[in-house]
Amino acid sequence: NMINSVELRPATEKDIPSLVELEKLCFVAPWNKEGIEYELNENPVSNLYVLEYQNQIVGNTTCGN
Repeated sequence: NMINSVELRPATEKDIPSLVELEKLCFVAPWNKEGIEYELNENPVSNLYVLEYQNQIVGNTTCGN
C-alpha cells in the first residue's frame, strides 16, 4: 500500500544534500544549501519537513510557527 510507505517527518542535517538536489529538479530559482541550512538550523519561526517514499525524499515543505 503506497500510503503506508509515505512518511512526513522533520528534516535533519543528513537530508540537506537530497533537499538541494530536489530543489534543483523542481524550481527555476531553487534554494541553495545555505538557504536550506538557514531554514533548518537558524530561522526561529520555520519548521522544515520532508516527505519520504521508499526511503527517498520526494518532497518537502516549510511551515511557520
